[in-house]
Amino acid sequence: MVDKRFVKNLDYTLLIAVFLIICFSLVIISSATLVSSPMDFRQQQEIWNKDTLGLSSEGTSEPIGISIVKYTKLFFSTFVKKQIFFVILSLIILGFVLSVPYEDFRRHRKTIYILNILLLLVVLSPLGHSAKGATRWINLGPFLLQPSEFAKIFIIITFADFLTRREGHLNTLKDLIPCFIHIGVPMLLILKQPDLGTSL
Repeated sequence: MVDKRFVKNLDYTLLIAVFLIICFSLVIISSATLVSSPMDFRQQQEIWNKDTLGLSSEGTSEPIGISIVKYTKLFFSTFVKKQIFFVILSLIILGFVLSVPYEDFRRHRKTIYILNILLLLVVLSPLGHSAKGATRWINLGPFLLQPSEFAKIFIIITFADFLTRREGHLNTLKDLIPCFIHIGVPMLLILKQPDLGTSL
């Protein structure tokens, strides 16, 4: 269960801003991928020309409802549908993360760290998907999974606990070596993909 105090203290202004940004992004994606979508370009042009005049193919006035349906088909291109899918998936993950007490993440820190390393290793295996000279993804059929994006979160969680447990004992270079190893292993795997931006 989500803590009621957390829900009460949510920054709803920020949530509304994020919602508006998501809506705006869908409009931009639809506009930018109109020609790239699977629908035939000439069919798109035909729909635009007819609807601009408010006429049907016979030259007569077309009901507003039909025009709305046509505009909707144009708007919801394959790329827009994918974006909506990922937005919904993100909300589901967000709900799951909010429902898990942070103490549970600390308790499973080793599992999270190992999972992170395994996912990064899978990318470098024959199961990894390559594009434009880089191998950063795992092909899951409907979409590509990029473990390096999850690695950012996993490293923050595990490294925060790592430092907490060594609080007051990080005074010498020798004490810092385990810290470098903790971050260095996933960093080197990400560099191997290569993905310099994420590793930095």
